[in-house]
Amino acid sequence: MRQLIVFFSMIMLIFSCNSAKNQVTKVAEIDSITKMILDTNFVFHARNANPMAGGNVILNYNYTLTVKSDSIIGWLPYFGRSFSAPLNPSDGGVKFTTTRYKYDIQPNKKKSMYQIHIVPKDLGMFATVNDVQQIWMNVGTSGYATVQIVSNTRTPISYTGTIEKK
Repeated sequence: MRQLIVFFSMIMLIFSCNSAKNQVTKVAEIDSITKMILDTNFVFHARNANPMAGGNVILNYNYTLTVKSDSIIGWLPYFGRSFSAPLNPSDGGVKFTTTRYKYDIQPNKKKSMYQIHIVPKDLGMFATVNDVQQIWMNVGTSGYATVQIVSNTRTPISYTGTIEKK
């Protein structure tokens, strides 16, 4: 009987150590994601597209929105209504690069989620970003994120996915 009590005590001690280790790992992961967001150095990997009209579209892992301190590069598909056709048929989707943009971050009260608002500023006839008006991101400290693209010539579209360090 005494051996059984010692055995269960040892098992409980092992599990409590693992639980403490998991908590430390979670805190480090939250700090890492927060640092990526504040440093503007991350990649959003779109897993699903959610057009305004229509259902959820499951995507492969090749669609990204890269946010760096000196540029933002979008390579996302588009499903929805467009009010003008691109001149080049291969320009479909949400494809752009911008080096001039406004980047605002607002954490919630618990700092468990961040809302990021990006406004490209290099708009115009010869700019590489002539369609994207605003980008709204909601990023949780778990790494899950949603992105909504507001366009000048298309209905808005949102994406769900994850972020990781660039």
